[in-house]
Amino acid sequence: MVSPSDVCIILTATIFVNLDKVGLVQKNAEERRKIYMKRTMQSLENTKFKIVLVENSGANMNELSNALEIYKDRFEIVSYCERDLEDAKYLKNDRSKGCSELFAIQHSYKVSSFAKESQIICKVTARYFIPDLENYLSEQNLDKYVALAQHDP
Repeated sequence: MVSPSDVCIILTATIFVNLDKVGLVQKNAEERRKIYMKRTMQSLENTKFKIVLVENSGANMNELSNALEIYKDRFEIVSYCERDLEDAKYLKNDRSKGCSELFAIQHSYKVSSFAKESQIICKVTARYFIPDLENYLSEQNLDKYVALAQHDP
């Protein structure tokens, strides 16, 4: 069985959205910021997982500076501006927010020590907190899975 210390949750966030992306629902940066901060804190306060918050629009995350200190043994922020990264230039005219999200996951894995040292990586959109995720994962024999998806057990 898996221990919470073996799990890294990558929370994906974009505060300043690219309005050319298809399928955007919430476009207001302040609303997005508020929900990301709230859900990130819920994840930190209610789980023992390593948490990597990856934000790809270059937004300042100062609201979480205290959390970075309190949870320094299991919380980090990966913040970058997608349009400024050479590795992400291929996304410039891509209208899929999913492609940007996949890049964010890959980028955070490359630069995050918590992600690299974890046995299990879970990607969760930073708008959500999954209250029972820790219990669910602890009850699963994860050795028999390569991946789990929300709607496909």
